[in-house]
Amino acid sequence: MSAIQGEGGQDFDLNLAPIIDCFTVLITYLLVSASFISLTALDVGVAAAGQADSTPQQPTTPPFNMMIHMTVQKVINLKITGGPKNLDLTIPIPAAGGAAWNRVGLDSQVHRALRAFPAIKEATLMADAGVIYKDVVHVVEDLKKILPKVFLSGS
Repeated sequence: MSAIQGEGGQDFDLNLAPIIDCFTVLITYLLVSASFISLTALDVGVAAAGQADSTPQQPTTPPFNMMIHMTVQKVINLKITGGPKNLDLTIPIPAAGGAAWNRVGLDSQVHRALRAFPAIKEATLMADAGVIYKDVVHVVEDLKKILPKVFLSGS
């Protein structure tokens, strides 16, 4: 009757206990580690591609553009261009005491620019390669409290 089991076949039992133990530990690890992860969303405007308007209208006055550039030296340059007089204004905001970003100075300068040029409705933020990403996120969060649209740009 040994020929019925097959030629050279062996009976074996699959021990599932170690596999179940590994999955139990893995699931526990994932659940515990997920509780320590805090994910935040960075809501930044992104230009969408679509069909162009068939009859583009020329604006009566050139729009104002606000560009904010964060440098490695912790200097923030606020640049405003455009408008009816083709403005080209750059306002440097030096680092605060202790070589920290002067976010309060940026806030006051942006408010001053919006009072002077109320047509500005958005800003573009650009940072040098050596600027820490966390600092960029903090500046975006500050700007989103003032302006409805903040765009990120690369150099």
